[in-house]
Parts: sequence; C-alpha cells; structure tokens
Amino acid sequence: MRQKRFLAYLAIQAVVILAVVFIFKLNSDVKIASVQAGTLFVLLPMVLGGYEWKRFGLARKSFYVGLMQFWVFFALPILGLRLLNWDTTFNDLSFLGIPGPDLHKYANHSYMLMIALTLWNYIRRK
Repeated sequence: MRQKRFLAYLAIQAVVILAVVFIFKLNSDVKIASVQAGTLFVLLPMVLGGYEWKRFGLARKSFYVGLMQFWVFFALPILGLRLLNWDTTFNDLSFLGIPGPDLHKYANHSYMLMIALTLWNYIRRK
C-alpha cells in the first residue's frame, strides 16, 4: 500500500519551491529575499522530518537521508553564508572552496534528490 503521507510531503516540497519563486519576485532586496527563502529551506526538512519521526519513527531511513543531505550540506551552509557575509554579494562568496553560484547549483540537485527520495517512499511497498 502506498504511503499517502509522502504524497503530502511532495506537495509541501513543491509549494516551498513556488513560495521561494514568489519571495524573489515580490521582494526587491535580494539579500532579504535570500534569507526568507533560506529560512524556508532550513525549516522544511526540520518540519517534515520531525513530523515523520514523531508519528512513524525511523522506519523510512531513505526519506531521512534525502532530508538530511539537503539540510546539512546545503540549506544550513547557504543560509549561514548569507547571514555571516551580509555585505558581500552571493556570487563573491564561497564555502569550503566552492563558489556561491556552484553551491547554489549543487543545492538545486540536492533538493531534487530529496524530492526523488520522497517520491521513492511514496511509491515503494511496505
């Protein structure tokens, strides 16, 4: 039987993407918009993971892998980078030698991996 909660998680992940697009369209200050978007990206894995853990435990480890790889390697570092380097443009920033634009590109791939693992948990049996 498919686990319908993962379909809800997929919908929430899609809504966050749409919200981020609107944040940048509606906010003329890119730095403020990046902090708002970054906060959404940091909160998303925390909320989904916390809800899943509280209700269902650690039964779906691949779901947590998807959340944690995005949260630890991209959401937290990118938000921290922005907050700690407020007066520097994102294109001039780097984290562990990875330039900001490349880090953002990898974060996009990481988010897609998080979505793919959520989808996997929706379609798999058991």
